[in-house]
Amino acid sequence: MSQPPASPCIKKPCHTGEEKFVQCERCALFPLCDPVEVSGGQFNLIEGLLERRVPVAAGAPLFAEEEEFRAIYAISAGAFKLTLPDERSNEKVCGFSFSGELVGYSGMAVGHYPYRAIALEQSYVCEIPYQRLMDYAEKVPELRNNLFTMLSMETFHSHLSFTTLMGRKNVDQRVSSFLINLEQRTRRRGFDHPTLTLSMRRDDIANFLGLPKETLSRALSKFQQQGLINIDGRRLVLADYQQLLNTAGLPAAKTE
Repeated sequence: MSQPPASPCIKKPCHTGEEKFVQCERCALFPLCDPVEVSGGQFNLIEGLLERRVPVAAGAPLFAEEEEFRAIYAISAGAFKLTLPDERSNEKVCGFSFSGELVGYSGMAVGHYPYRAIALEQSYVCEIPYQRLMDYAEKVPELRNNLFTMLSMETFHSHLSFTTLMGRKNVDQRVSSFLINLEQRTRRRGFDHPTLTLSMRRDDIANFLGLPKETLSRALSKFQQQGLINIDGRRLVLADYQQLLNTAGLPAAKTE
């Protein structure tokens, strides 16, 4: 497939060879990419519709807040932070999206993107133009059903992430819940467990959790001293997952 024309918000640097691409069957977009049966034949959404692995440079916005909603994106590699201006027009981090997850789909309801998505590192996205998707879905009921399945699953996981973090009042609970949530999302997409790669800066994590950066750093240092985590640069290993769950006040992990 020929490379699509660059969006004004998307920069297209060279492929570094270091990207960790999610497997297609682990991606949230897979229900749409998987061929469906139509009148005894196979209908594949990818053909003529999906733009695959469009690169987005670190620091570049994929889309801006209030920009007209035109496409749904699936992150095939990399990570994005989602931001809104607060009451003083300062940046407020309202979430993070990682490989295998959808980003921008909430714009379907209001006709524009409700937040800004900024690449935290060299990233790649698969892009589906929304209007063309809906045109296809009107003609192919199986595709429409798969679209609803995809959005329902992504909404469920987003709600689960939100409820995991809500109600965590003290610092240790907030930080441990955040790390567990990252691990669960990473594992769901088929990546290493229990090793995490922190693509976001500590300033951004602290902003998201509503904590001063120094408070976050002290909590992480304490967890490391207690043997709950090991930090080496951007790599973070959950060394004692069960104790992290206890610290977060979450149910114990199920054993196989």
